[in-house]
Amino acid sequence: SSAPTSKVPKYDPHQSTRLPPQHVLKPMTESTTDEVHRVLKRLMNRDFCGYYFNKPVDHVAMRLLHYPARIIKPMDLGTILQKLAEDKDRDWEAKTYQYIEDFAADVRQVWKNALHFNQLPEQKEPHVAFKAAATLAKDFEK
Repeated sequence: SSAPTSKVPKYDPHQSTRLPPQHVLKPMTESTTDEVHRVLKRLMNRDFCGYYFNKPVDHVAMRLLHYPARIIKPMDLGTILQKLAEDKDRDWEAKTYQYIEDFAADVRQVWKNALHFNQLPEQKEPHVAFKAAATLAKDFEK
């Protein structure tokens, strides 16, 4: 495998669907990858993550047959961890997470999915997954 490069390609607005560099937090280098890996592992060890957020929702086993219709972009913290691991040996152009913002967008998708799917009418107590996602989302943004 080729060694990852820390050289950031020039942004071309006509060739990219990504935000221009001045609108993202910063490129994923070896040190930033190590830092987001630590952040992700801390999240994965939080209460409720093991059950709700660390692996893909098994909507068949959980009998949530309407899950695929409501959640267009499934995401979980374990999948993000796998993508980070796969990126380690990839060249810049092939990385899933070229910028920290790419990583952050996937983590935010986990919370967004949980909040969207577990919304209940206002008169009922929110589902534990909804409350956990709301708390974790706030903590992630700190």
